[in-house]
Parts: sequence; structure tokens; C-alpha cells
Amino acid sequence: DLYYLICEMLAGKDIVLTGDGALVTSNKSAQSDIEAAGFKVKSSRGKKYTLTFSSSPDDLKKGLDALSKYIVLIKFKTEGIEIKGKLSPPKPGSIKEKFATLKVDKEYQGALLKFALFDVDASSVKKNAEIKSTLFIDDVVIPDEYKDDYVAARLHAKKKGKIKRVITIDGTEVKSYDIPFEV
Repeated sequence: DLYYLICEMLAGKDIVLTGDGALVTSNKSAQSDIEAAGFKVKSSRGKKYTLTFSSSPDDLKKGLDALSKYIVLIKFKTEGIEIKGKLSPPKPGSIKEKFATLKVDKEYQGALLKFALFDVDASSVKKNAEIKSTLFIDDVVIPDEYKDDYVAARLHAKKKGKIKRVITIDGTEVKSYDIPFEV
């Protein structure tokens, strides 16, 4: 969602986003999809591809749409916006502090605050806002017709659990609650 938000904030600007990242897949045949989406494969090892890209915000959004069935993690810096993070998804059961960090200049602050702090008064932010979202998956339900096919089972599995959302503004925790989900 952060990548899409950045693309929306930069839409219509004549800039080129250049960065790198990684793509993780459940099978080894992602290279043609990656190249068709406008990314370049720097290297590959097993089910993980190291990527580079150079594209407009609109083209990056289209590329991310084309790769939506994979885990794509990218980082880049441009005028007023920097996103960086881990280039490997966390192992199940582990907690990654500061998995992704997004820094924006004042020009983009309003759009970011409206997007990220939808559940608190965003005007109270003076310097720093931190949102910790911890995902707890309690159950995974795989439909019977996909139990023998690992790739299809991963794509069609329904996860049940909760997201613990903790919001800290300028060093003070202002809100903490759980969001149940089933997707």
C-alpha cells in the first residue's frame, strides 16, 4: 500500500524513480513476469530475485500490479520521499522492528497523514508519528480442492487472525487496538 500511495503522491510529476529490491516467489519461474513488469533481474538465488528498476510513478504502479501474486519489496529515494526496508519477508513467528520506513517532506505530509492516521487526529503530529502493526494469524484454512497443490493452496488459503495497531505520536502512545480479520 505504501508503494501505491507514493505513486499517487508523485502522479503527474516528470520524475524517474530509481531503486532496487527483491521479489520472493513460491516457484522458480518468475523471471519473465519480472521483466514484463519493467523490472530488471540483477541476480536470482532459489526463489528470491534481486531487482533494479528505473521508471515513472505510473509505470511503477503498473509493474507492481503485474507482480501482485508475488512478494515485492523495493526501496528508493526521490525528491521529498524515501522508502526503505528489509528486502526479505520476516520468518513466520518473528517480529521485525522497523520493517519499512517512509520519510516524506512537508509537501507530502498531508496526504501521508490522511492515509496512515485515519483513526486519530492527524493534526496533533508535530515531529514524529510511528505506527506499529503486528499481524497475528491464528488459523489458515485451505479449501479441500487445493490441498494437494502447494502453489494453489497458498493463493486460495484463508487466514484468520488480528492486527494489533499501536499509534505513537511525538513519543506518546495515543491509541492501541486490535483489528480482527479473515481473508
